[in-house]
Amino acid sequence: VGVALGPLDHPFVTNVFTRTQLTATPGQGGALAAWVYDDITRPVGQNLDIAFSGWDGSRWLAPDRITSDTNLDTAPSLASSGSGYVAAWQRIKAATVAPTLPPEQLDPLIEIAVAVSGTGGSSWPTPTLLTDNGAVDYDPFVAGGSTDGSALVVWKQNPSRAGGTESSPDILLVSRWDGSGWSAPATLSTGLVGYSQHTAAVKSSVAAFVAFTRELAVSTEITPVVTLNLATWNGSSWSSPTVVPTSARAVDSPQALYLPSGNPAVVFIGDRTLTLRDLATGQEWPGPAASGGLVRIAQDSTGNLVAIWEEGVSGGLALRASVFDGAYQIWSTPRTLT
Repeated sequence: VGVALGPLDHPFVTNVFTRTQLTATPGQGGALAAWVYDDITRPVGQNLDIAFSGWDGSRWLAPDRITSDTNLDTAPSLASSGSGYVAAWQRIKAATVAPTLPPEQLDPLIEIAVAVSGTGGSSWPTPTLLTDNGAVDYDPFVAGGSTDGSALVVWKQNPSRAGGTESSPDILLVSRWDGSGWSAPATLSTGLVGYSQHTAAVKSSVAAFVAFTRELAVSTEITPVVTLNLATWNGSSWSSPTVVPTSARAVDSPQALYLPSGNPAVVFIGDRTLTLRDLATGQEWPGPAASGGLVRIAQDSTGNLVAIWEEGVSGGLALRASVFDGAYQIWSTPRTLT
């Protein structure tokens, strides 16, 4: 596994699990990365942990683990919060599972686990389960970055299997971290069918939002309409979701943020164009062509953004990047990273 910082790649761990599911976030004067670690000393069904490494400004530190037990842990998500970091991931609540266990029996064992490090990510407490039920809880996303230490986790839930269908749609849930404890999960949306995506941003304990996509069934169209939807937190309750009237017919890979003005915003790929939208004013800044997905963003204090996404190329996938200049409000020509 390696992370690109500036013009150089910095490999920091080898012999990783095939599906590494790497996630990373800036914070605490450096950065933190987490991934799925395959402990080959354990039998299959007890072998997957969440590992991490910190960037101290000049080098990646020796990897350590957030979890180290026989529960299967996957799909980590990270965010900075106050003086520490918040992590969430999918966790099989049974301490051991048979490798041959069929999906219809395995999936209902998937819960959402969380841990908060108040030591700048150098050590982690025993994880806490946000869910413990017979449903499938999956695809967690952590949002943080607020100065008051608040954060939140958004995830999907399904009564039978991962992936919403007409007969078994997904539910979108959220839980908030107030600096000392987690709130009970709250339902943001129901009836999610197909490939829905979600993202979130936190400004403070009284200002946060969740953005998610919803695929609409349109029987007369080959390509489905995918809308962008918004739910906001005002310090005491979540608003009912509303549809954001974007210029795109189909919204893909939304990423939430707050602009230097304080306005909520989303970067997304819409109709094969990378786009930044101010959710308060409705202004959009279309950028380069982007036919891939899995957008990830990073922002500095002056409003400059970098967006990285996957792009299909001959023979596989490439990573491409474009920078949004906050002063001139324009996207750069995309650069191929890999």
